[in-house]
Formats: sequence, C-alpha cells, structure tokens
Amino acid sequence: MQKKKVRTQSVEPQEVTGVLFTKNDVNRGQKPCVRTDFGMCSVGFEFLIGCGQATKTCNDVRSFQTGEADCVEWRINKTDAESFNFCERIGHSFESFGSFLVIFGGAGPYQREIHKRFSFNDLVVFDSESNQYTAIATGYIDPELED
Repeated sequence: MQKKKVRTQSVEPQEVTGVLFTKNDVNRGQKPCVRTDFGMCSVGFEFLIGCGQATKTCNDVRSFQTGEADCVEWRINKTDAESFNFCERIGHSFESFGSFLVIFGGAGPYQREIHKRFSFNDLVVFDSESNQYTAIATGYIDPELED
C-alpha cells in the first residue's frame, strides 16, 4: 500500500465582518476539542458552536470572538459540567435568533445496554448574553419504546 503525502499550504490572513485575523488568532483562547455533528451559527460578531460528538457526546457552548482586532479568540460560554439541565446531543438544529441560540431535537449519547440512542423533540433556547438555557418545549423518544 502506497502512502499519500499530505500537502499543506500557508494560510493568508482572512477578513470576516471587517476584522482581520490569522491562523495564530484562531489558536488563541480555550479552543474546543475536535468534534463532529455539532451545531454552529453566528450571533453578532461571534461564531458559536455547541454540542457534538468528541471522545464523548458534548453539551457545551463555545464562541469565537471576532468583534475587536485585539480580542480575537475562543471562549467558553457554557461547559459540559455547567449544562446539567440540558442533555448532551448530536444531529440537532442550532440557529441564531437575535442574541439567542435556538436548539431543536437531535440524539443523545449511545446507550450500550439497549444498543440505541434517545431521540429528542425538544426546543431549547440558549441566551448568549446570560449563558443560560431555557426549555421551551420538552420531550424525548424513549428508545426502549421504539421498534
């Protein structure tokens, strides 16, 4: 089997919303872990990501600040430990509405005992200014009842 060489390129500074930032800026602050199936949107001059699948299923919210040139960095808005009233999930919708993130549905962590995941049909709002979750409509589908 022949190994493929990976070619890298230098990254030029990028301008987003009138603020210039470089590859070094993207690595500043408390960068989120590598993950898949997360939600992402923008609120004002912030890019927010939430939840997703890493080495575990996450329920955190992190932001990449781009509002001021000297303050371009990653920040933690809500850690997994602080989000005890909001179940970790993947495959959810994650949209901005003013300063709020609106999160709908998704699936929870894999339950090894029953070989399935919980599916959610809840509607949750995250206030990016106060960093608080509010459940608007709650509900889930118990995987043991599905079939």
